[in-house]
This record gives sequence, C-alpha cells and structure tokens, in this order.
Amino acid sequence: MIDHEALLARSTDVLSVVDENGLVRYQSPSVERVLGYDPEALVDTTLFDRVHPDDQDAVRDAFENDGPLGTPSNPIEHRFRHAGGSWIWLETSRSTEYDPKVGGYVTNSRDITRRKRTERERERLLDRMADAFVGIDDDWRITYLNAEAERLLGVSSSALVGGDVRTLDNDIPLFHDRCREAMETQDPVTFEIHLDDRDATFEARVFPSPTGLSVYLRDVTEARRIKRELKRTVGALQELYETAAATDLSLAEKQRRLLETGRTHLDLPYGFITRMTDDEQVIVDAVGDHELLQPGSTCPIEQSYCRKTVEAESLLAVQNALTSGWENDDAYDVFELGSYIGARIEVDGDLYGTFCFAATVPRARAFTDSERRFVELSARWLAYEFEERRYQNRLERQNERLDNFASILSHDLRNPLNVAQGRLSIAAERYDDESIAAAASALDRSFDIIDDVLAFSRAGADVLDSEQVALPTVAKRAWDIVDPDAATLAVAPDVGTVTADATRLQQLLENLLRNSVEHGSTDDRRAERAGDTADTLTISLGRLDDDEGFYLADDGPGIDPERRDRIFELGHTDANAGSGLGLAIVREIADAHGWTVTAAESDSGGARFDIRTNADVTPESPVPQ
Repeated sequence: MIDHEALLARSTDVLSVVDENGLVRYQSPSVERVLGYDPEALVDTTLFDRVHPDDQDAVRDAFENDGPLGTPSNPIEHRFRHAGGSWIWLETSRSTEYDPKVGGYVTNSRDITRRKRTERERERLLDRMADAFVGIDDDWRITYLNAEAERLLGVSSSALVGGDVRTLDNDIPLFHDRCREAMETQDPVTFEIHLDDRDATFEARVFPSPTGLSVYLRDVTEARRIKRELKRTVGALQELYETAAATDLSLAEKQRRLLETGRTHLDLPYGFITRMTDDEQVIVDAVGDHELLQPGSTCPIEQSYCRKTVEAESLLAVQNALTSGWENDDAYDVFELGSYIGARIEVDGDLYGTFCFAATVPRARAFTDSERRFVELSARWLAYEFEERRYQNRLERQNERLDNFASILSHDLRNPLNVAQGRLSIAAERYDDESIAAAASALDRSFDIIDDVLAFSRAGADVLDSEQVALPTVAKRAWDIVDPDAATLAVAPDVGTVTADATRLQQLLENLLRNSVEHGSTDDRRAERAGDTADTLTISLGRLDDDEGFYLADDGPGIDPERRDRIFELGHTDANAGSGLGLAIVREIADAHGWTVTAAESDSGGARFDIRTNADVTPESPVPQ
C-alpha cells in the first residue's frame, strides 16, 4: 500500500487547503522541509499573516475573488516568511473552484527563491548595460525594461510591463514588422527607427527565442548625424580638391566655386572674400543676395564682422550673434548677421583679408570641428592661389623687362656698333694701324657679349617642345659650331637619348664644349701629363653610372675645387676675354628642364660636368664620329 503522507513529505512543492478567508485547513508535510514549519502548527492559522506586506493584496485577491489570478494558468509570485525569519519566494497556484468537500481551495506552492535571485542578478546586469533592454514574451507582452530603456523611451517600467507591445502609442517604437519576422523565423534582425517628433534615431537589435524576444535599443542619433556630417565634409573636401586641381578654371572661377561649395556645406546663404586694409573692408567676391555683401562693396573696418577674425588671428565662429555679445556692435547694426564663420587669408606672411560665410538668423547648432576645418583649409588654399598669382605677376613683369632689355641689346645697342664696325673696316683699308685692329677686336668681343646676354635672358624660359633627343646627334651639331682646331670629341657608344628641347640642349652642349676648349686646349699641364706628345684636348660625352643623366669631361687643367660652386654664377670668369655668362646659361637651361648641373674632376684630372636629368637616359646606337 502506498504511503501518501511519506510521498507528500518528500515533495518539492507544498500542498495546502486554504479557504476564502486565507485560513489554512490542511498543510502537507513538505512544508517543514521547504519553509521550516511543523504542518500542524500552520493549520487553523491565516495564510496572509506570513505573506510579505508588499505582496498581501495580490494574494488576498487571488483567494477572495473568483477570478483567474492565482489559478494554474496565472500563478502569483510572492514572498512568504520562513520559520527562521527570512523571506522565501513562492510561486502559488490554487484550484480554479472552491471545493466544499475539502473546505477550501487546493493550493500548490513552489520555492522559486533561487530563480528570483537569478532574475535579480540578471536585472542588475541589464540595468548596468549601456544599451536599453526590453523583454517581450511569446504573447507580445512586455516583461521587463531596464533603466536605460526607461530613460531612452521616456516612460517608466510600471507603465509598460504587462502591456501588449503591439498596442503601444506610436511614440514608443518597440513594435515593428521586423519583430514579427524575428519571432516567426527565430533569426536575429536589426533595424533603425527614426522619430520625427524627437528628431531621434534608434537602432534595434532583436534576438528571438521560443519564449519571446530580447530587444536591445541604442540611441544612434548623434552617430548618424556625425556620419551624415562626415559624408558632407568628404563631399565638400572632394569639391575643394577638384576646384584646386582644375587647370581649365581661372582664379575668379575657382574662388566663386569655392564660395558656392562652402555655403552649401555650411548651410549658410552668404559667402564672401574680403580685402582688409587698416581702415576699410572691401568685398572682393561674394555669393548670396545680401545687398551689403556684394563684390566691390566697402565699409569702415570698425563696422565689419571680419575685424574680429583679424584681431583673433584665428578662425572666428559665431553661432548666435545676440547671445555672443554682438547686439551693441556696429557690425551687427549694419549687416544684421545672426551667425558667422570666417578665417584669415595671409599672403606671403602678410594679412590679405578673410574668407567668410554668414546668415541673418542664428544657427540652430554650433559649428562642428569638420566645418571649421573646411573653412580653414579653404582660406589656406586661397592664400596659396593668391601667392601664386602674385608670383606669376612678378615673373611676368620681370620677363617683360628682360624682353625690353633684349630688344635694346638686339637693336638699340647693336645698330651703333654695326655702324662703328663698318667705319673701322673702311679705316683699316686706308690705314695700317695696330690700334684699328685692336678696336675691331674689341667690337667683335662686344658682339659676343651681346649674343651671350641675349642667350642668358632666354635660357630660363619654360621648356615647351620636349622630345626624345639623341645625344650623339645634338653633340655633333654643337661640336661643328664650336669647330675647335686642337681638340677632339669622344662620344660613348651607349650615351643614348634624353627628353629635352633639342635647340636648348644643343646650346647647353655648345657652352660646355666651348668652356673646355677655351680653358684646356692651350694648357701646358695637360701636355706635361701626356708626355709632351699630346697637342690636342680630348673631351668625352657619356652616360652617368646610374643612367639618370649624362656627363661631359675633358683632360684639361680642371677647375679649382674652391671655385666649382661659383662658376655657374652670372658674370663669374677667370679669363679676361670671357663674359662670365657661358656656364650661367648652362645652369639656366638645366633649371628650365628641371635638371641639375654640377662641376667635378674628371678621371684624367680635368673638368667634368654632370647633368642629372632624374630620368633614365635611354641607350641608343651611336652616331658615326
């Protein structure tokens, strides 16, 4: 025979019979193991007396009212005092109907203290989460909100827990079609919800389980704003780069495009560039319809916003002029600008003016770091463009003066010299006088100097006709023009080709060859080194060892090491007959090509000139000598 009392004593649940007033009619033996009470001690006592005060109303309602609360389908959770004085969490359910045979409701109570402790730990962890957390069961009821969820949604947990998530107001974005998708597929989903009335964006990550959904919410409003701003900034900087790199645009077109880009990026209607003097502001260029901010408009310096940019020596940003101390400023009275941002433009280290944007109304938000950076970069780029324009203007004026000078040499000076030369020729036919020959020689030297000066004035002009040029071919043409009697030219078989203006390259080689011939063909030291048998000078043309240029070397006396850096200077010469322009012209032609030329000592102790083109010299079949 089964001992039912023994079974009840070993049960993990506590069985009781309780009437509608909470009076205990029967208590199973397991109460002693679960709650520490002698079963008989509880009979005829009131159940409610041992229920926690905060839970008594719910427990009373479950027994006094014949409703669903407390039934097996809707058990109640409450705290019950243990015989030792502590509180034990119980989950209690009663029979659906009062049973007169046993004198009350049959109840079943289970110890859920460990489960409640685990739930509290979980809630503490959830409350410490940076993300908002919302628990939803499989009937779409909200079961839990952590503190961050309450803050994010602007509602208390008690107002939502137990409610159906599908019936919430539209301003509480917890339900979404993607939630239904997650519940049906049991696959996680992520989506964003934008609330227009709050101008807020939430990212929702939903993780489903058979018992419901775990929803994690994160406010990504600022992150999305930064992303949009970054995208706008990248776009603006790309436009800035494209404007700067546009070779087909004039400076005026570039600065106008830059102003348009800036006012779009900053969402400000007026953009303008100023020229600042000690007492006046002049609008150089502008976009927008502000009648006082138009090209050519001027105002006293004390009435300008830009004066404070100049005074601060840094970018000035004003989100709201009235709250930033401008309400009594003359500039505000005149221009009525509610917001402003401007940066200095400095050209060659001196103040030029400012690069600015403004609106008549205050700005809704402060200027961001990226917006400030855009204005600063644009102002620096404009400064560079203005410096380049100033430099180009200066070069054009210098070139114009050089052209005028060359014209004077070619015509105004050469013409009277031609007359003098003609008269000397007549005099030489009539008289046999050494002084006439000396005068004729001096005139010839004057013509040589004029030719050298003209060549120098044109040597540094831009190279426009570069092509692949065979060095042996150009060297031969140059050699034929120099036409020395006591010298030979040896061209290395692999000297190859170089990208250059053929005419100027020939002039460079002519001057180097002539320099070697004039300084080396009559040198006694070279003859001594060759054993008195060498009465001619040898000049060699070859490739540099690294193939990045070519050299010209001779076996003449060489160049004093202390003079090597000065021989390319204008007017430097060690000969009475020299103009001091030959090697200066060589350097100018090299510079015009982007090359470098240096002087050194050749293997035979003579002079060597290395012309480094910074590009490979291509080998080519030699031209016959």
